Amino acid sequence: MPVLSSLFDAGSSIVDQLVYGDEDFPGSIRTQGASGWVSAAGAAQDDPFAWTLSTVGDVQNSNQSISGQTSSPGIFTIDGTLPAVPSLVITEYMYGGGDEFIEFTNLSNQPVDVTGWSFDDNNFGTGYVPPFDISVFGTIGVGESVVLTEAPEADFRLNWNLNPAVKVIGDYALANGGNIGRADEINIYAADDSLVDRLNYGDTDFPGSIRTQEISGNPSSPAVLGANDVTQWVFSSVGDGFGSYTSALGDVGNPGSLVPEPTSAVLVILAAAGFCLPVRRR
Repeated sequence: MPVLSSLFDAGSSIVDQLVYGDEDFPGSIRTQGASGWVSAAGAAQDDPFAWTLSTVGDVQNSNQSISGQTSSPGIFTIDGTLPAVPSLVITEYMYGGGDEFIEFTNLSNQPVDVTGWSFDDNNFGTGYVPPFDISVFGTIGVGESVVLTEAPEADFRLNWNLNPAVKVIGDYALANGGNIGRADEINIYAADDSLVDRLNYGDTDFPGSIRTQEISGNPSSPAVLGANDVTQWVFSSVGDGFGSYTSALGDVGNPGSLVPEPTSAVLVILAAAGFCLPVRRR
């Protein structure tokens, strides 16, 4: 059976994980007598095929221990280009309830001007439902979360008792005639129509995933952000680690803020060994 290695933050949320095993993933490495190291493109991707067996003198400057195992413990050289983190990602959504909404958060290390940017569901390019312009958000600061809602802005703020500083665009369904449904897509497009982030969701299309009716969905860990894997999203619950609460209409969520901070994902699994190094289990 496959083996799961996980890295947790102080709040016991998964920051990174790797499921591996040469029998379960034929063609992947078997770290018996030699450690495995990951390429830059495979970092934090939970992909056992992105890993390479250590060899003496490789890019990681691996060497043999006195007992004959090959590895480079304590040293890691980035091989290639690390995957880019999207500047704006989907961090919360609720398709049905008193207030349908979508939350976006700037995960980059600099403010993002979204003039000319747009949101759309699975209708992009079909003509009758044009993308919704989110230029009104203006410049979104580092770590700032913004909210797009089907409800009137003033009503949404009142229902959720939002901080006045949180940017909200309301009535988006009125402007383009569409809104997100039970099984749909959430897309962010830059001014040149290039895709920035996407989330395909729906409990009917992805059995076992959440149905965000009157309860919003959140990513289960920072590593999930930008990955377009709704099976890794979880329900909000009052008093959870996201700071969720009940709105005046009875919906549960945490629009306008992202907790924990996404920067907690800077620590990832970069090297692993099977029988050649001692492993501490938790």
